[in-house]
Amino acid sequence: MLATFVDDNKCVNNVTFWQVVNDDQVATVPRLEKHKKSENLHKHFHVDVKTFILILEMSWIDVEKKTCNVWCELGFYYDVYQFLQTFDYFTESHEKDNDRTHRLKNISPEDIQIPFDIVNAVAMDMRSEAHFIRQTDGQEPDAFYTETKDVHRGRRGNYLSDEKGLVKFVDINKCEPKMFWKFETRTYRMELSYKATEVYAPFDEMHIFFKLITANCRPGTNRVKFHYQEDESDYSGLKQPIQGHYPSNLDAKGNVVARINSQHSYGSNDTSWDRLYVSIRFKSYKAQPILQYYVVPTLLFMYLVIHPFEESDNLLGVSSTLVLANVALLIIDGNNVFNYYEQAVLVQIVMIIIGTIVLLLIGERKSGVTIICLTAVDFAVSCITVLLHWYTAKKRNGEINDAIEKNDFALLGTI
Repeated sequence: MLATFVDDNKCVNNVTFWQVVNDDQVATVPRLEKHKKSENLHKHFHVDVKTFILILEMSWIDVEKKTCNVWCELGFYYDVYQFLQTFDYFTESHEKDNDRTHRLKNISPEDIQIPFDIVNAVAMDMRSEAHFIRQTDGQEPDAFYTETKDVHRGRRGNYLSDEKGLVKFVDINKCEPKMFWKFETRTYRMELSYKATEVYAPFDEMHIFFKLITANCRPGTNRVKFHYQEDESDYSGLKQPIQGHYPSNLDAKGNVVARINSQHSYGSNDTSWDRLYVSIRFKSYKAQPILQYYVVPTLLFMYLVIHPFEESDNLLGVSSTLVLANVALLIIDGNNVFNYYEQAVLVQIVMIIIGTIVLLLIGERKSGVTIICLTAVDFAVSCITVLLHWYTAKKRNGEINDAIEKNDFALLGTI
């Protein structure tokens, strides 16, 4: 029995009613009941999009802009039937006709495409793309790449396209569920923004994100669901250390392990849009900055205390030189934040000034006890500084990792 809803604006006791017109009768139901029927009617409209991501290379990191440049490939495959059920209105066609059975008789692979964007991409330069449709025997393909065993299914032909079941056009009138599958892939040179805790350097960490979202806000985009394909995704382009950073999560074979957040979505007014977040955690090399910014300034202070000075002018000259040497360490890096190793250098500048004042007051009475006491105090200050920095950085980095794990992106200042 076919039911049609007709709005006749009937209102009884402040309740709006709708007429439900059936084949043989007319009934009046509350408007709320109409909404419930409508919700049930549209629940089956969805597009399950199998998604894979390849990051083939990371060229450089811009610390000042907090971006990184990567070469990546993004691929989708999905059921053409599901797509047409949801996006028939937006499917490209040369025919100008409201009748979809006529307008969509010759759908080419380029006519149907998933609306998407990379929300944290500062710049995207697409280098290549490929679109094709495969016809199967009602089974879902096992993989995107068409050299897998599931592709041929016993077919033999004089042309490769026949063996792989490739078709140039699909007729909406002959399109059944799981009969035709659309495949699309694109390669990009992309500049991605990343999350970093550079204020905690040299104990800082960096998280490179790849934030895939549905785009264009047209009807139906909230029904697109991304399904991450782990077996076909690869991040070998991030294996090599770059600009003092290296990937922290590697498997037994040395492959980069990414953290996948597939349960994250963005919602507004009972409507949510699916998101797929991929993050790769990087740590920084610590040996060189610890030696440069923690150990060397401490040794310079010890030199000031141990070296014998016959005149106060010589002491002031050497002290001034050491202060300028430490200030040079602050200038060399040129960060936009006052990070931990710069704080350690500043602590040693203060210690040099205090040590100089103490030595001037003592004068010729400086003894071995004085040297030991000043050296011990500075060494203790250095140890406390480095341990405090390490502990606070570890705690904060742990909080960020937990937030990413639990999809608490508000803590990261993003959505």
